[in-house]
Order: sequence, then structure tokens, then C-alpha cells
Amino acid sequence: MRQAGYLKDICDSVFVLIFLLAALINFQHPVSYDLEMQLKDLIKVLFICFAFRFTIMPNENKKDILLNVLVAFFALAYIAAIACLVDKRGMSLENYSVYERVELYKIVCGVLIFCYSMTVDKIGIIIAGIIILFAVSVIWGLRQKYYLFDYYCSLSPEQFRNLNPEQFSSLSPEQFQRIFQGIFQRIASGRIFSKFVLPSVFAAVIAMILVFFSGIYFKSSRGKTNIFIFSVALITGILCIYYTKSVSAVLSFTIAFFITYLRELDKKKFLTITTIALSILIVIIYSRGAKNFYESSLRYYFSNYIAAFNMWRGENILTGVGFGKFTDYFIKYRASFGNDITYAHNYYLHILAENGIIGFIIFIGCLFYFIRKIFFIYCVPMSYRLIILFFLLNNFYGPDAHILSEIALFSLFFGLSLNGILHHEK
Repeated sequence: MRQAGYLKDICDSVFVLIFLLAALINFQHPVSYDLEMQLKDLIKVLFICFAFRFTIMPNENKKDILLNVLVAFFALAYIAAIACLVDKRGMSLENYSVYERVELYKIVCGVLIFCYSMTVDKIGIIIAGIIILFAVSVIWGLRQKYYLFDYYCSLSPEQFRNLNPEQFSSLSPEQFQRIFQGIFQRIASGRIFSKFVLPSVFAAVIAMILVFFSGIYFKSSRGKTNIFIFSVALITGILCIYYTKSVSAVLSFTIAFFITYLRELDKKKFLTITTIALSILIVIIYSRGAKNFYESSLRYYFSNYIAAFNMWRGENILTGVGFGKFTDYFIKYRASFGNDITYAHNYYLHILAENGIIGFIIFIGCLFYFIRKIFFIYCVPMSYRLIILFFLLNNFYGPDAHILSEIALFSLFFGLSLNGILHHEK
């Protein structure tokens, strides 16, 4: 028994390491698709870890986990099947582009993290991994704000390119110029993004982690050390979210908090937290400027929504254009006021456009299956529910479900929420 316990701890440690690699390594950036092989290796290790963990679990806990795993992989299998049917390129992954393969590997990686999270029986080492993710992200974000941005602004495009010659070597001058302009537009406006592609992604990651920390803090003893550590995390986290100037993350948190805690907290606490969140939202919009906020964000969102809907309606209503094919059809349906973003900025419309009404119904059905358990069957802590709701809301106007960092973090919390060992039934 003691030996099995050591093996579980080793397996958990490996899992946390893989999770941190998935969350922090820049797999999601278009110029980083040369990391495809590393991503495949992460998937192999995750599968081995899950298979081992599942094998040594008590039999009474396996049935529910196996059912959840089958539901998740059913949705994944449908996506793969539709890609083969629509494109008629067969089952071999070599017949698909690097972009399409990496997009698929991201989802597989998220599904495996989700599966593994349902098998753990204690979360001490997972908490340690999340603390590392938070610390690295916050330190890097504040370093950007107070040091790197000034340094970057002093560089010419060619000097900036020479900072990462391997990363930018595969880009044409036109592609590099677009990326350079996009990065410097955010740098000039002071919007930090830490280790992530976009400021909104960084804000969402920090928001989810802060909610998780809050859930742990309010259940633990309120010693001076715990109060100090939590206060530092809360202050630095909120500061980073403010410096991202991300309206979407704060808006999603406010709505998710309102829905989750409307009947749980007393009026004073509820109104205090809601007021603080709304105040931060107003300050961010004011600091960005209402006109600039529309020009740099909102109008592009609307153009992508229109493009995604027209793509679904104009190509194939039943099966969509095929997984990973949104980019290929986007130019055809892009509005005149659109940009070069290659996702719908609304994951639900993106699913509709790529997988059609059949895929959309399967996706919503699988999601409802899990949400019903989290909100109505299991006694899941309110902090987990808030995180799940936050992420689902954020995907109405964000790229969150396309970014591996957020896929990894959300899949971890999603799996922990459905962990029958940690949460008993109502």
C-alpha cells in the first residue's frame, strides 16, 4: 500500500510537470507550430499517467470516471470523423496541415488533463503546481510592465526580430510585420500578456486561479501567514488583471459571480464584491477609451461573429466546413471591417461553423451532461462552479478555448469538479 502511495505521488508529480509545460510553453502561437512533436510527446506522457492512475484506482470509483471519459472522447471522435468526411482526406494525420494537427492535439491534451484530474485523491501537489503557474505568470507580467515594454519600444523591427531569430525565421517579411505591429500596439497601450499570447488570456488565467485560491483560503485556518500570502496573491493578481485592460475577463467574472453567489452570500458581501468588479470594469473601459475599445476590439468581434454565422449558413449547415478549416474560409466571409484573426472570437459559433448543427448539438449535449453533474448532482465547491461558469461565459467573446494555456487550466478545474473522490453526491 505504501509503495502504491509513492507511485501515485510520482505519477501526480509528472502530471503537474506536464500541466505546467502545457500552460506555460507557447504552443498556441502561430509561429510555434514547430513544437508539434513536443506536444505529441506531452500527450503520450499524459495518456500513460492516466492509464496508470485509472488502473490502480478502487473499482467503485471507476464507473463514473469511465462514463465521463467516454462522453468526452465521443465528442472528440465526432470532430475527427467530420474532418475526414468533409475533407475526404482519410484518417492519416499526415494528410492534414500542421495547423490542423496542432489544433487537434490541443484538444486531446485538454481531454487527457480532464481525465487525469478525475482520478486524483488529494490535490496538494496540484495546488503547488497552480501556485508555480501563478507566480511565474504574475512575475513575468509585472516585469513586462515595468521593464520589458520600455526596452522593446526602443528597438527597431529588425532588432526585435533578432531577439528570437529561431521563432521568426519561418515568417515572410509581411507576416513578421503584422505580428510586430500587433505586439507593439499592445505594448504601446501598456497591455501586459505575461507568458501568453493575448492580454485577455492572461487576465482569464489569473482570474480563474484567484477564484481557486479564494476557495482554498476561506476553507483554511486564517493564520497570519495565510492571510499575508493570500493578500499578496490577491493584490498582485488584481493589479495584473488591471494592467491587461481586459474587459472580457472582468465582465465574465462579474456575470459568473452574480449567477453563482446570488443566493449564497449575504447582501452586504454580494454587493461589495459586485461593486468592486464593476468599478474595475468601468476603470478599464475608461483607461482604454470607449472609442478605442470599439475600434480595437468590439468591431472585430462583430465582424467575426458575422463571418462565422455566414460561413455555417453558406457552406454546410449539417456538418460545417470541417475541423480546423475556419481559417481557410474566413477570408471568403470576412466583413469589410474585419481583421486577420483566424477564429470566430466566440467558441460556440466557431463550433457551429466548423462542425455544423450536428456537431454543435453534440457539443452542447456533452457540455450539458457535465454541467448538470457539477451544478445539480455533486456537492462541488462554489469556487469551482464560478470558474466553470466564468470560462463558459468568456468563450462567448474570447479565444480562450483555442489557447492551450487556458485549455489546460480549465480542463484541470473541470476534471477536479467532476472528481467523485473529492466531491460526494448531494
